[in-house]
Amino acid sequence: MPVVDNGGPVVKATASKEDKEEEKEEEEEEEDKEEEEEEEEDKEEEDKEEQDKEEEVEEEEEEEDKEEQDKEEEVEEEEDKEEKGEEP
Repeated sequence: MPVVDNGGPVVKATASKEDKEEEKEEEEEEEDKEEEEEEEEDKEEEDKEEQDKEEEVEEEEEEEDKEEQDKEEEVEEEEDKEEKGEEP
């Protein structure tokens, strides 16, 4: 319903009330937008932390595999020396 400003107090009060409602809606929309942005940032941070953890676990597994492989190679070298009659 269009508001006609004839200078009366009722029109001004109505317009003021509508302005306040519109301002309140804009504030709520802005708060919702900020909240969404914060949630998105939190999710991105959680995803990054999880990815970092996965990478750390992979690195540890690779290190363990390498250590195990080194031990196996060392054992094989000792067995080869024993077969040739050398002291370990």
